[in-house]
Amino acid sequence: MATMILLGNEACAQGALDAGILSAYGYPGTPSTEAVEYIMRTAHDQRGCTAFWCSNEKTAFERAMGVSWAGHRVLV
Repeated sequence: MATMILLGNEACAQGALDAGILSAYGYPGTPSTEAVEYIMRTAHDQRGCTAFWCSNEKTAFERAMGVSWAGHRVLV
């Protein structure tokens, strides 16, 4: 495994990718913006994972809940 230097939120995103998430949802202005941006930059090419911006916390949670109910891992 290669050594990586990441910000804290990017490290959390990488951990979620390593755990096998299928998608990630976030909303602009949140302190975890770097996590969603990291997944948008890296995950699609590497793992087929997708990341989306939602309008607020409620819609991000609802979209993630749907993916979870379908039996997949998700980060919100």
